[in-house]
Amino acid sequence: MNCFQLLQEYRSYTAVACNLAVSQITYPFVLVSRIMCINNSGLAAASPPYMIYYANWRDCWTNLKKTGELNRGSSMFWRVCHSLDRHNQRYNPPIDSYRKYASF
Repeated sequence: MNCFQLLQEYRSYTAVACNLAVSQITYPFVLVSRIMCINNSGLAAASPPYMIYYANWRDCWTNLKKTGELNRGSSMFWRVCHSLDRHNQRYNPPIDSYRKYASF
C-alpha cells in the first residue's frame, strides 16, 4: 500500500466518524423540532393526554431533559424500556399545564 491509498482509507473512516459525532450532537435539536412541528396541530396523537402542549421550543427542551427523553430514539441498537409506572408518571402531567393552552 502506498501513502495515497492509505490516506484515502483514513479519509473514509474520518468521514464516518465525523458524521456519527455530528448526528449525536444535533439529534436533540432534530427531536425538539419534530415535536414542535406537530405541537397543537389538531392531530389526536399531538393532543393531551398523549402529548403535552408546549409554548415554545425551550419549554419542550426543558421538559424532555427533565424527563430524561431528550435523546429518545437516537440509538439504533440500544433502546431503553421504561416501566409502566414510570411511563404513566412521565406522560400524565398535571391538568393545569393543559388548561394554559387548551381552549375548553
